[in-house]
Amino acid sequence: ATLSITIPTVGYIVLEGKTIAWLEGVTGQNEIYMQIDETEGGNIVSPYWTKAGLQAYASSGQAFFPVSCQRTFSKNAGTYTFYLEAQPVTGNAAGATTNLYTTQLRAIFYPTTYGVVTSTNESSEGLDESIPSVK
Repeated sequence: ATLSITIPTVGYIVLEGKTIAWLEGVTGQNEIYMQIDETEGGNIVSPYWTKAGLQAYASSGQAFFPVSCQRTFSKNAGTYTFYLEAQPVTGNAAGATTNLYTTQLRAIFYPTTYGVVTSTNESSEGLDESIPSVK
């Protein structure tokens, strides 16, 4: 999955990816790595990867695993592209098939500056309370 986001100011981009790993074809090892990065086809980078699958199965039939991963980037204003990618684990048994489906990638932007915080006094049944407000 690929996602581009344009942010107006410096802040954090929080990315969340999820999919279903569909593994089949062997009774031996069949696993995948998945991560979010900025390089299409990039290498698996620790500690950002998630691993799913098993080293042994009862049959060579289908096995399904929900897989998710998250990553946060600190960025300046601009447009950025991110990739949710997966690859088979080295050492999977010969004939192992790895697939992904219902893949989703979501980005949320949080600016690092929110404005000035001031306090106002407000009366509630004769009690004064300090209420912060953001301008």
